[in-house]
Amino acid sequence: MCFHFLFLQPFSLSDSSDDEEAPDIPPTEPLLSDPLYVPVKFDESDKEDYMETENPDSQVHVRFSNLMEVRHLADCQADEAMLARMSYQATQAAKVSIIESYKWTVTDVAKISFMFCMVWFLANFSYHKAMNDKNPVVMTTASSTSSLFTLLLAGVFPSSPGDKFTLTKLVSVLACIAGVFLVVFSKEPELGDYQLGAAWGMSSSIFYAIYLVMLRRKVDNEDKLDIPMFFGFVGLFNFILIWPGIFVLHYSSFETFEFPSWKVWVYLVLNGLFGTVLSEVLWLWGCFLTSSLIGTLSLSLTIPLTVLVEIYYSDMSYNLLFFIGCAPVVVSFLLVSLLHYYDDWDPVWVAFALLLRIIKHITCCLWRGKWKHRTPEDPEQTERLISLHNLTDTREGEQECC
Repeated sequence: MCFHFLFLQPFSLSDSSDDEEAPDIPPTEPLLSDPLYVPVKFDESDKEDYMETENPDSQVHVRFSNLMEVRHLADCQADEAMLARMSYQATQAAKVSIIESYKWTVTDVAKISFMFCMVWFLANFSYHKAMNDKNPVVMTTASSTSSLFTLLLAGVFPSSPGDKFTLTKLVSVLACIAGVFLVVFSKEPELGDYQLGAAWGMSSSIFYAIYLVMLRRKVDNEDKLDIPMFFGFVGLFNFILIWPGIFVLHYSSFETFEFPSWKVWVYLVLNGLFGTVLSEVLWLWGCFLTSSLIGTLSLSLTIPLTVLVEIYYSDMSYNLLFFIGCAPVVVSFLLVSLLHYYDDWDPVWVAFALLLRIIKHITCCLWRGKWKHRTPEDPEQTERLISLHNLTDTREGEQECC
């Protein structure tokens, strides 16, 4: 007879210590269920073996119970034990079903999309507005400053251990921003053209930082959120809420609406599929898998590609200062990725603390001979202690005489 139990424990006549709880199980949930006693069914072969091994001359007698104690393992612990006994195909199917059970429903995805649709629209509107200012390189470099806002917001509203604020991250972000300024001021363009594009790019970086940090705080695991469905609802809500603005802009003569040509339609469709949908999905997925800071720093990697495209299509030339500014942008991304791999190790803080200890040690060695040592004996304290000692001896002598 085969008993289908996850945990079997033989019956013991003595009451031993209670079952200990696992450290990861809450105190309210026991590790094992209540005991269940089941009659033991012996085969005839077991009885024959017992009769053969029994020694009638022995003074020790052992009697076995006819009941067997059975306990079930807790459900939170039994899942892994059950998966370990299953085949590979069944294990993969069970893992998929577990992941699907953790995913948010359509209603939950719609709610979270409605919360972030306007922030996403403002970020993209500022981004494309900066692109229209005749210098996409300036727009890209100004947008890369979102790493600073992301670092500060993630430190205030952390969603994972990788969002911890460290001195090395701050130095990396400042190096990236320094590279951005070198790129921006490597030329001397017209005042209105240049600064306006940088301002729109800065606005885009702020909105992107708010959008990414707050979304990661709401969604703690990438398996819960269906990212394509999320962007589908974001586009739907933006279409419902923003399309009346077309008539306002048109009839106010602020921006006249013109029906696009077929060539423009082709560019819009291609840009929507690859420049918006595919890039946004991959970027947000990468942010969930790594950290929000790495995701924003990865946007700065578009600078070298933008430069190559402009050089190829527009025959634009850039001086050496521009390429020197691109170097810290790329190095900052690689450094932050390496620190995230080593559990947010802070080498800058370690080096700074070591430097302080060295300076303190050198200062102590230089000023050791000039310090005034304290007098080991104070005459007033010595006289008072002797007086108290003499008074104590006098009292002890009087008691001995009595």
